[in-house]
Amino acid sequence: MAKRKALLMDKKKYTPGYAFFVCPTLFWFDVSDKWLSTHCWAGIAAAIAASVGIVPPVGIFFCWLFYHSLNVPAYPWFPFQWDTLLVEVNALYWMTALFSKTFAPWCLIWCLRLQIARVMLSSGLVKFGSRCETWKNLTALHYHYWTQPLPNAVAVIVHGLPDWFHKLSVGATACIQLLVPWLVYGPTAYVRFVCFGATTSMMFLIMMTGNYGFFNVLMLVMSTGIMEDPFWRLVLPDWLQVPTESNLGIQNWWWLPLSAWWIVTVLATIFFVTYVQCSLVPTLTKAHITPSKPFSHLIAFTTTFRLINSYGLFAHMTTFRKELQIEASQDDYHWFEYEFHHKPGNVQRPMPMCPGHLPRLDWRLWFIPLDPFFGIADPPDWY
Repeated sequence: MAKRKALLMDKKKYTPGYAFFVCPTLFWFDVSDKWLSTHCWAGIAAAIAASVGIVPPVGIFFCWLFYHSLNVPAYPWFPFQWDTLLVEVNALYWMTALFSKTFAPWCLIWCLRLQIARVMLSSGLVKFGSRCETWKNLTALHYHYWTQPLPNAVAVIVHGLPDWFHKLSVGATACIQLLVPWLVYGPTAYVRFVCFGATTSMMFLIMMTGNYGFFNVLMLVMSTGIMEDPFWRLVLPDWLQVPTESNLGIQNWWWLPLSAWWIVTVLATIFFVTYVQCSLVPTLTKAHITPSKPFSHLIAFTTTFRLINSYGLFAHMTTFRKELQIEASQDDYHWFEYEFHHKPGNVQRPMPMCPGHLPRLDWRLWFIPLDPFFGIADPPDWY
């Protein structure tokens, strides 16, 4: 946080309104440790209030505000892709809570399903559209389990499985990330269940074989929106069920006039095209495809407030691993190595599992040896 203090305190360059648009964060008011602690505790309080049903729209809005505000100045520790995903999903759930008594939840359920499909499709497109040979010849997972940022004990076991298993896993990844997401709007519950089952199974497998913070947990929560209330009434015990009215309006679709159906269809189509184009802009840019000009200002706005983001990891699979070791000495003669809790180091120590927790320093250290100028240029400022 201190590394960003100069930027936040240099208020003479901008008017207050423009400064907030360029760097939308509450840390314009203060950058002290006390303000940071207050910021975090206020976010926890807002999350608890929203969880227990105390004015959910207000609680979720402040969850979005505080977490987004923390993401902006805290580089390089924020944001990872799941941080921006959490900010984006918070905005969607805020709209869901705000319009829970109107027709809007029907549209928002579709938006939440679109979010799931978009994350999965983007992840598949960056992999199999990147011209990476390891993805094309189905050998990417021969390297993934030991070259990923923070392997765990299960990844070591899975890496030792036969080659045919790894190739089959790459094929299944392509199917789940490129084909299955289209079933999220399936006409029947059975079709959507295929999408739900494939998505959740993949998230559980990723969670078991790597340490990716709360990404998998967040995707599992989002996936619950694929299935409607009748499904959850069958699988959940009574004490976990909450009475609902008209299944968030879904059962009332058929009573809408034909004109309303037409309007909703047109608006949904426009939203779908705009949403997907904005979200895939970074991917298109990497492929040297220029996005259309009418969306430039919209892209700038959504990027600043992280309302629409691009997703996708391991577009180019790393086929080697250079492990950074940090050593210190008090007499320039006897040196000792710093042992990190989660980063690979001592080969005699089993690789830890930390589901839900993201050791951000350990993650960042993985990127340094991947720099083509590693060992030649100076390390990053934060290092």
